[in-house]
Amino acid sequence: MKKLSIILIPIIIISYIAFIKLYSPKKFGGLTPVTYTIIQWNKPTTDAEWAEDVKQENFDIKSTDVLQEMLDSHLQLLTDTQKNNKIVICPECIKYDLQDIFSKQYGISGQQLTDEVNSQFQRQLDSYNWRIDKLNQSIERLNQEITLRQKGFVVPDKLDKGGTPAKVSDLQKVAPQYIRYIND
Repeated sequence: MKKLSIILIPIIIISYIAFIKLYSPKKFGGLTPVTYTIIQWNKPTTDAEWAEDVKQENFDIKSTDVLQEMLDSHLQLLTDTQKNNKIVICPECIKYDLQDIFSKQYGISGQQLTDEVNSQFQRQLDSYNWRIDKLNQSIERLNQEITLRQKGFVVPDKLDKGGTPAKVSDLQKVAPQYIRYIND
């Protein structure tokens, strides 16, 4: 047992020192800041462009019932995210919490503390904004796929609920690229 502790104690100490050196929280300046990525999206203007665009999120292979469920859940998630997010309700609370964490746990003070709090808050705000933008984009794509199906511009190869194949006459009304092969 004594031999084991003679070997383990130095290993534990060296590991701890290496961890502190490599991952020291006081080295915030060395981190590459994550910035808000604006969603690059050229919003389609024609039905044909929309029929291709919705494929980015695989909405073309979902049944209409599944699309409607997804739309409902995305709308609820958007509402909840906007209403219940602390960054919207109380941004100063987040900054206070960050200031508390950085000063107490990491011993940062002065201008460095202010810079780190502002930087971390901006990252959280950017993440929130990206999520809202992405939800809005997905909701618009879901709405468009449902609308295209209602207009008959695209036709699912199966009817909803039972997976019954669509009428051949319906499938012949559209070009092959506008037939939706349902896979859910």
